[in-house]
Amino acid sequence: MPSDAWKLLDSKLSVPGDMRTAEWAMVPQWLRERAFYMAAVSRAEILDSFRSEAAAIAGGGRGLEESRKRLEGMLQDQNYLPAPGQEGTIKDLASMRRIQTSLRTNVQLLQGWGQKNRGLAAQSAVPAWELVRFESRKVPRDWQERFERAGGELFGGRMVALKTDPVWEELGNGDDDSIGTDYPPFAWGSGMGWLGVTRRAAIALGLIDDAWTPPKPKPVKSPNESLETISQVSTREVRDALSQRLQGLAEWKGDKLLFTDPNGTRPYAPDKLADLWDRKMPDTFHDLPGAGQMQREAVKTWLGDHAAYEDKGGTNAWDDLLRAAGRIESPPVSQLWRGMSMGNQDLNDFLRNIDAGTYETRPQFPLESWTNSDAAAATYARSGGQGWSVILSVNHPQAAADFSPLVRSMGDEVAKQPNPPLVTESEWVYTTGSRFRVLKINKDTNSRTVTIRLEEIQ
Repeated sequence: MPSDAWKLLDSKLSVPGDMRTAEWAMVPQWLRERAFYMAAVSRAEILDSFRSEAAAIAGGGRGLEESRKRLEGMLQDQNYLPAPGQEGTIKDLASMRRIQTSLRTNVQLLQGWGQKNRGLAAQSAVPAWELVRFESRKVPRDWQERFERAGGELFGGRMVALKTDPVWEELGNGDDDSIGTDYPPFAWGSGMGWLGVTRRAAIALGLIDDAWTPPKPKPVKSPNESLETISQVSTREVRDALSQRLQGLAEWKGDKLLFTDPNGTRPYAPDKLADLWDRKMPDTFHDLPGAGQMQREAVKTWLGDHAAYEDKGGTNAWDDLLRAAGRIESPPVSQLWRGMSMGNQDLNDFLRNIDAGTYETRPQFPLESWTNSDAAAATYARSGGQGWSVILSVNHPQAAADFSPLVRSMGDEVAKQPNPPLVTESEWVYTTGSRFRVLKINKDTNSRTVTIRLEEIQ
């Protein structure tokens, strides 16, 4: 299975140009993540060679020293000459220092992006990062001073902060050598990286307390969310061949080829997203979960068993679910309900926990199932048979995502499972970390029903 680093690098577009590092730093991070560039490299053939070697290293097919020698040979073949006075310096593409710095930094950036991507989905168990040195330097930069200047706090000399702390963005943007990212290596040739800090360790340091829950996660945006191109296609045959090659990944809008981003973050109405997920992907994707429709596969797995949901198939399925929910442009709805069945002790514990006036979705699950049908919620609450029906309701919800068209599109597949779940076509979801204010609780002992009215906390 290709690594996260290799897959992201494979999606990048080589962008030759004369821009220096400081100028590239002014380009938005999301755009830089979609581009492969090197400061002041305007020859496309040279840039593509560096990109290919970085991809080989990221994919595990080549070592740094072998790639360095291959690039030296390529530069000789291309009759490359550095500018006068730059021979042997970091600005000389053929210098060992420039080649190694370029290869290492590009691979480390991809690995840092993947680490951030995965880490944000696991904040409940591992809520913080520690910045540590992975590679020695003859003259190391003072990263503790940089960390404090960026707004961080040292813990006995350790550079530790929550994963969502703005210190990481400041750290990657505050100096002349900064790369402009909020993940390692932060600066060119830094040698720095992240280690995860567990919940227990974060509590011991005083970063969080026992009651802490992670903020509502914001999935890392897909590099293809806004990607489009005007393709110079002169014949219908070539256009059709390009459409076949990019099936499921792109579609024509006049003369513009729009990348549909099926596994990413491009916003869609739920019925349009269901249609996109029903499209066949290129054959090269078919060894991936869901034959390449990994986001759809994650949603189908979650629909099959909410409680036992886990990361499967080699994908970051939590992130796939959160992206799916976060990209949906849901229609307005006046009210949503959630039905639960509880025994006496569970009910007492539940009511005790919300006595403080707030209700929060459980952090151990990526999504929480709601519905825009009060009858469906009541049916679900009674189906548990544990004695008490608990019905939550929220008026004029804004943060919920409409999964109804997705359920309809894959309902037959879910129903064919050995123990099909009780899933309705009026399915809506809230993501982990969603919070609500408790407005009113009514407990009816005759019907053994508890109704709780909530409002979203934005």
